[in-house]
Amino acid sequence: MPSTLNRLCFNNLSEKATSVSRRGRSHHRPGLDWLAPVSDLEEVNVVSHDALLVGPSDQYQVGEMLKPHVLGSVIHFSRFRCAGLAGIDRTAVGGHVVSNYGEGALEMGGKQLQLLHFGTDSVGENLLDGYPKAVIEEEAERFESLAAIVGAEELNAYVRRRTGQLDDFAYLLAPEGEFYGASSSYHAVGLSNHETLSDEMKGRLIGRMRLADFVGISDKDGADFLQGEGVDVHRMPCALSVIPQVCARQLRDSRDSAAMEAVRDRFPDGWIAVEIGEVKPADFEKLTAALKEVSETEGLGLVFFDSTKQGTSSTRHWVRAFSEWNAASFGSDNIWEIATLLLHSRLYCGSSLDCRVICMSGGVARINVPTESNAIRSYCKLWELDSVPIEFSNDEDWKIGFDRALRVDPSALQEHAGQLHRKYFEGLAKFCERTGLAPKMLTAGVETPHVRAIKKLHHLQDEWLSDEASLKRIQQVNSKNGKRSVASQIREKLGLQRQRA
Repeated sequence: MPSTLNRLCFNNLSEKATSVSRRGRSHHRPGLDWLAPVSDLEEVNVVSHDALLVGPSDQYQVGEMLKPHVLGSVIHFSRFRCAGLAGIDRTAVGGHVVSNYGEGALEMGGKQLQLLHFGTDSVGENLLDGYPKAVIEEEAERFESLAAIVGAEELNAYVRRRTGQLDDFAYLLAPEGEFYGASSSYHAVGLSNHETLSDEMKGRLIGRMRLADFVGISDKDGADFLQGEGVDVHRMPCALSVIPQVCARQLRDSRDSAAMEAVRDRFPDGWIAVEIGEVKPADFEKLTAALKEVSETEGLGLVFFDSTKQGTSSTRHWVRAFSEWNAASFGSDNIWEIATLLLHSRLYCGSSLDCRVICMSGGVARINVPTESNAIRSYCKLWELDSVPIEFSNDEDWKIGFDRALRVDPSALQEHAGQLHRKYFEGLAKFCERTGLAPKMLTAGVETPHVRAIKKLHHLQDEWLSDEASLKRIQQVNSKNGKRSVASQIREKLGLQRQRA
């Protein structure tokens, strides 16, 4: 039988938190009891396969490193590995050990293998564009030096040798070569960048998606494009939409970290989480001016972080633009602590779509800084609440955008978050049905096939026993050929016992 998962509840305070709440800071641990609970499926016979999770978890991107955790929590795998362009260990910051495609083929070969693709906007990315984002240190320097002296064809051949990729896509694997016979699927991937692909790459991408078991698309532009090309598309929100429910333990473990305690002590009245990873230099003055005004008006601190780079070097010049008591850099690179920072914040402002999705999952106010990518706008066309602003408008003061984001009723944000949770689990059920995998979790109240079968059986028995003709028939069967009913045998036995007494 399913058992209710222990939900994320920030108001279950530890000893540290108790002392904090006495000073009037309990609002930094908002209760998420309004979230619909999820249930573990404790089934004995479960269909599970090996899976290679193909996506940019080799890069330091907070959202992309969190997604394999969510997928591993909601889907039954006999075992899974994260695969990307570079072999790298991201466990120090809360991620996974990632293998390149060649290593993944050696570790996870076989016909029962599932090539499960994920990623906000990485499926259509070019191999030569994705590789420098994934490699670090010596390999990054080697690639940069090589790119300066050789042509694109030689450079492409080098990257293929280093990664084990047979195609020009960075994060798309075809079931061919070492992966021949494997199944392919796409789980809530984004494809808003399809216009940047060449006609040849578009054709190969469409052909592979037509052969996939399941194509789940998370953005409107990508879904419309594929549907127009005859691909069977399922629209589903990003996997991060359910992170407070399915990854509650990791988030609870991070809520009392040193970095989070430092932020609470620094800003006792709350804070705005500001992500600056892809903010354009031209927007620096406009954004800092608006942040100063809203910080003073609302009495909120400013916590800066970069979801695409480790360390605080990229946030220092932002912090220096404010008074010392108004702004600080977040003191951790751990992806779970960053997710906790976002869920505890009063407002999110930044360039990352994945950070926005995390805030959407927890009912946190949000607004994005305009970027060159269309991914944020395309995703929000499908899944954002109408009253929540998507991005700042360049035609008006950005303080107006902050005001609109903060005016949205928190109860409306919570209700919208609940709708996203349900939409994701509906998409997950379709994904598992098409791929032959089994879900690990369901929303509480959703019946498993076993429970539905039992209820149907009891319903048929009740109908049968309430019918007089059926009842007489069973009585006739019991008395046929001189056989007595169980009730008559019991009465006779009791009578004999009384006579002996």
